Amino acid sequence: RREVLSLADAASADVARWCQRFNKVQMQASEWARHQISDPDMVSDLAEVWGPVFNDMDEKQKEDFLSSYDFIDEVRRLFGDEIDKLRCLPPDELERPPPSEPGEPPDAERETPQEGAA
Repeated sequence: RREVLSLADAASADVARWCQRFNKVQMQASEWARHQISDPDMVSDLAEVWGPVFNDMDEKQKEDFLSSYDFIDEVRRLFGDEIDKLRCLPPDELERPPPSEPGEPPDAERETPQEGAA
């Protein structure tokens, strides 16, 4: 989350939109995790997949683990291409300053004081 939000912010992308997307996926992943751990057959299947470490977790740990795993998986599935584009932006595009105020010349055209000028 933090990495993508940071990249989106640096690229002047819509950070609020990314937060909404992440919140929606997180809610869905949490609901699905709660459903999975409430079903004994699913818990048995999950223990087979994840091994004894999963069995040793308490209910909250299982929910957090499943929710986190599903969140990452779903974000990659839904937004992987967009995230890859954010990651591939050249560093100079990620660190660009905000655009000039309307009517203000770009940085290269601004007058700068000359040394020794009086």
